[in-house]
Amino acid sequence: MKTTTKDDAGKNAQWNETFTLDNIQREISNGGSLRLEALDDDTMSDDWLGATQPISLSELTRSSGDNFRTLELLSKSG
Repeated sequence: MKTTTKDDAGKNAQWNETFTLDNIQREISNGGSLRLEALDDDTMSDDWLGATQPISLSELTRSSGDNFRTLELLSKSG
């Protein structure tokens, strides 16, 4: 899945977007996780900016209703 592009958002960019993960029961049963990545949006190639630590899918689905999280992106050096 892909979010919208945030032009000139800087280091404190926020994405208040909602995604529904369909048909992931097998991934949950197998201990799967979700990892979010950030890339800049360039014409020629998108540069990798950072990623989150993996988030357990079973942890995300334990509670009912919406899950809201603030996540830090880690660079290649951590």
